[in-house]
Amino acid sequence: MTALLQATGLAKTYATRRTAFRAASSVAAVAGVDLLLPEGGALGLVGESGCGKSTLARLLLRLVPVSDGRISFEGRDITDLAESALRPLRRRMQLIHQNPSAALDPRLTVAASVAEPLRIHGLDLSRLPELLAEVGLPAEMLHRHPHELSGGQKQRVCIARALALEPRLLVLDEPTSALDVSVQAQVLELLAGLRARRGLSYLFISHNLAVVRQVCDRVAVMYLGRIVEEGASAEVLGAPLHPYTRALLASVPRLGAGGVVARGEPPNPAAPPPGCPFHPRCPMAEERCRAGTAPLLREVARGRRVACHLVGGHLVG
Repeated sequence: MTALLQATGLAKTYATRRTAFRAASSVAAVAGVDLLLPEGGALGLVGESGCGKSTLARLLLRLVPVSDGRISFEGRDITDLAESALRPLRRRMQLIHQNPSAALDPRLTVAASVAEPLRIHGLDLSRLPELLAEVGLPAEMLHRHPHELSGGQKQRVCIARALALEPRLLVLDEPTSALDVSVQAQVLELLAGLRARRGLSYLFISHNLAVVRQVCDRVAVMYLGRIVEEGASAEVLGAPLHPYTRALLASVPRLGAGGVVARGEPPNPAAPPPGCPFHPRCPMAEERCRAGTAPLLREVARGRRVACHLVGGHLVG
């Protein structure tokens, strides 16, 4: 398996200011993540709001500075590259946002929006009709403004703009959550076709576990800045091992009840609980979960990793 994108011990810590009511502290938005996305693969990243998914994506794209750990892209360490050295790599890693209306400048036509990255990198502008055709839009759309497009058409324009630079990696941050269900299905079908034709790799962030199961080969589950379970989508979403993954699935009846209901709300990331960070919400927690350090993410079967004291198995070489 050749890695296109890899993270080792990746962390992002934010400092909070001291106020009259609160002492200065730090918040670990991402806490020591190891992740691998192979060439041509599709990795889903799931978890509750605020768990660190979007921060992790922006770290991997080097859009925010890294506090600790390393990032490799195309076999090259990009952790400490200056922006001038990163610029040529930006063409090969593109981000597609959740809200296409916010991602498009309302003053620009579709042609101007799609042409913008081509102009920045000094590339040929004659491919605009071809790019629109690839995402299922007619060439006449080039002369329209965003307010003249539907939500699905706007997202297709954003995808065309990302494709303009011939990327190898697309980071998709909730790309269908702002769309109607029928339009979601069309956009997901488009993304599947693009991946097959172009050999693209996807890092797919979503709250929708059914979508992740449909789109992704593998899935990583995040909780409080950590990966708590990772493996093939069919295995993780079909037979979850970590209590948190089971709780996520229990909230989506059509995927099958996981049998675990999480208690309360996620803890304050500025004051994480000792031991396993999920233990205050886990109905299965034991004393060993409450004491000591957080459980390590370990391989319990080939290609399956879990960070839980309660999950059996053995390390696989």
